[in-house]
Amino acid sequence: MSRVIFALGMFFCSLKIFSQGLVPYLKNNGKYTYYDIKNNTLNKNYNFDNAYHFINDLAVVELNGKKGIIKIDKIILPIEYDLIGELDKKYIFVGKGDYHEKFKYLADGEGGFIDRQGNFIHELNPAFRESASFDGETTFLSNSEGKCGIIDKHGNILVNFLYERIYPLPNEQYMVQLDGKFGIINKSGKILLPLIYNWYISTSGDNLFCVQKGNKSGVVDSSNNIIVPFKYDIVESFHEGLAATELKGKWGYINKLGITIIPFKYDFAGNFNEGVANVTVKGKQGCITKKGILTVPYKYYQIYHQNKYYAIVANDLNPEIPFKKFFDGVYGIVNTNTGKLLLPLKFDMIEYCDNNLFRLFYKGHSWYYDIKNNRNYTDFIFF
Repeated sequence: MSRVIFALGMFFCSLKIFSQGLVPYLKNNGKYTYYDIKNNTLNKNYNFDNAYHFINDLAVVELNGKKGIIKIDKIILPIEYDLIGELDKKYIFVGKGDYHEKFKYLADGEGGFIDRQGNFIHELNPAFRESASFDGETTFLSNSEGKCGIIDKHGNILVNFLYERIYPLPNEQYMVQLDGKFGIINKSGKILLPLIYNWYISTSGDNLFCVQKGNKSGVVDSSNNIIVPFKYDIVESFHEGLAATELKGKWGYINKLGITIIPFKYDFAGNFNEGVANVTVKGKQGCITKKGILTVPYKYYQIYHQNKYYAIVANDLNPEIPFKKFFDGVYGIVNTNTGKLLLPLKFDMIEYCDNNLFRLFYKGHSWYYDIKNNRNYTDFIFF
């Protein structure tokens, strides 16, 4: 089994990465290139300071403190940028200048957009400092005064730079913030919901919005009609028809009519995914169905990436010191239908890739594991 040296911090995985067949490889000279795990070949031409996993067919690379983009085996964006946005978008935001890493905000610089072939569709402009997302043909940006507006891919201004923040919603709608209050506009700038709310979240593109007014939460439609009364502490987004909701310190689930479907009896409740949600009771997590049936018992410190077949579980982590027991062998995989452990709680880390594919970390090694077919793929040394 071939071995590849990995940087410890690269905990990211996707089936599209695996299907690409290329993973970052740290050479003996301390520089990165890419290794083809399908064909067991190494690209000897690259010498990057850092290299990241592919998202679809693109990956970010770094050299001398700057970033660029490669497409399989060629550089399509020169390594001279300080900021590169999300690679899974149709158009990718790139920028030069000082920026805030966490919020991807250019504090002093200029930004623009490229397509997935590396061609600029909107040249660098000092007025455009930020793009949190690009939804098809339009995007929202902040100008040099820190205000946000919306432009199309040609740089035409659709919504003037008036708002403190803009967030994309389905159906070409946007949540906007002005004077600390939130509302909704369309891409022409027309106000759909008045800017009177403390906070709200789109509910899966059906023109229902979980909103907060004062210290209570409820649900309104796109005409600002109240659908669910403002009586809850928190109403999360609807997932698969149900919203995790807090009432008087306990969590349960309501439907889009505000009817309680699963009683308020949990200390915390997560979102449903493929008919399964993780819930917490007395500091331990388990999994329930949409009928409230417990399928995975309350015995784990953390459950994540759950679906109708599998969930990654972790035990004995110390919540006061995150990752204190990171290498103490506490991760496993459980069957969400039966609660049976499919992989024991012994792994240093497990990453969910997609469907039946996971990435396992154990005693300095990592490899990809197809749980359905019980098949391992190439082994790596990651520190």
